[in-house]
Amino acid sequence: MSKFNPHDPAHVLARHLSINISDARDLLRTGAIPDRDPARQLCRDTAWLRAVEAVRPQFDTPVTVFLWDIRDFLIRQLLYTRTPEDSAPNRRLVEFRFHAFGECGEPAYPVDRNVRPWRGHRVPVSREQLIRAGYVEFHELWSRWGGPRGSYSTPEEHAFANVKHGGEVQLSPFQAYWSNTWTELYKPRGEFLERLCQVLDADREHYL
Repeated sequence: MSKFNPHDPAHVLARHLSINISDARDLLRTGAIPDRDPARQLCRDTAWLRAVEAVRPQFDTPVTVFLWDIRDFLIRQLLYTRTPEDSAPNRRLVEFRFHAFGECGEPAYPVDRNVRPWRGHRVPVSREQLIRAGYVEFHELWSRWGGPRGSYSTPEEHAFANVKHGGEVQLSPFQAYWSNTWTELYKPRGEFLERLCQVLDADREHYL
């Protein structure tokens, strides 16, 4: 893949959609995405974000395979003290990412530390699904280790505070992105991800 060029709209779009640059150039060529000045802040360019989110679903991947990989990950985590992904931090599932910074009401996607699709999965997960799976309670548990809580009116506001800035729905304190020492989170994180699998599975059956 070409080296990222922040001044090339195709490169910016490819990174934002987690697709290859040739696909991004095709989208710009067909007019599906308006050309723009990459120097402008994405979170303030709502029209561009809406255009990006409108085409993102065509790159979505099946939820069934994602559920298999999540449950495979959870089983391996139970069998081993160190998970298989501990030795490859760039491939670790570190968060769900709202690429539109919560501006357009679009879903979040599972990503690794470099904001690439985790294991190649582009599965949309809504804020409502994360809440039903107990993300707010899970976030309250580990955020105690991540520094001062700050001033938030509700636990839900605290849990999704990073969405409007970078889109992140984190699965651990930021320090854990580079560290393997947060073994205390294995069980609660596994329980949250299993509940999320159940929510996604139930919703998928509802729409079949």
